[in-house]
Amino acid sequence: MWEALVAALTSFDPMEWLTIGLVLFAGAQVFVQVRTEQQRLRERQAEEERADDLALQLALAEHFRIDGLADEWERADLVELSCLGVLNPSEVLPRDWSTVMSALARLSVESGFLGSVALTLAHDTARRIAMLNSVVTDVIKSTAETFALRDRYPNATSVDSMVSTVRVNNSERVGDLEKQIRTMTRDLARLIFDAGRQSPRADISRVLKFRDDMRSDFGKRAVARTREPEGKALETGDKSGQS
Repeated sequence: MWEALVAALTSFDPMEWLTIGLVLFAGAQVFVQVRTEQQRLRERQAEEERADDLALQLALAEHFRIDGLADEWERADLVELSCLGVLNPSEVLPRDWSTVMSALARLSVESGFLGSVALTLAHDTARRIAMLNSVVTDVIKSTAETFALRDRYPNATSVDSMVSTVRVNNSERVGDLEKQIRTMTRDLARLIFDAGRQSPRADISRVLKFRDDMRSDFGKRAVARTREPEGKALETGDKSGQS
């Protein structure tokens, strides 16, 4: 057998061996190029997915911020906040709309469209807040209870009396603005969330593994909420099994 193999190999002349070598070398080069291109495509795909995830997280962060603001304003007296000078129209506006819009546009065309609608709604909400602040300021000035007087004589006018004065003098207008601000702020949070979900990356099921030695109480509550549905499902299953 070995003799036959040696005989077959020695039957090739040098030029034939050269041709075989060139063919093998070319095949190796093609194989290396294909493998390199496949690796490059995988790396590029991973980078694209990371960028899409970053854009989605940015949209969710803005949603959580506005949603938290809506929760706060649902419980708070907006007239009192206005009297205190802490009801700011810019609160409902993103710190950098170009960054938010770029992130939403990256997710999908639909996300970008809803983001532009959210921009309009945010500015409308900010105008309502400015209108409420203007009404509050005008009523206080008309009754000589100005912010300047309060600053000069802190004991002369309380915030409660200013709130009462505003509501007595313009209760219907103030009540309508408060209702509009609360409703529009909540809807703005939902709209940004809907915009972020218009992407295939939002439908991916993710398993979040947090460290158990977290120090922040707020962080612990946030993590507990991500685990809550699973915990409830397990609790329900245990009870059904016992019964």
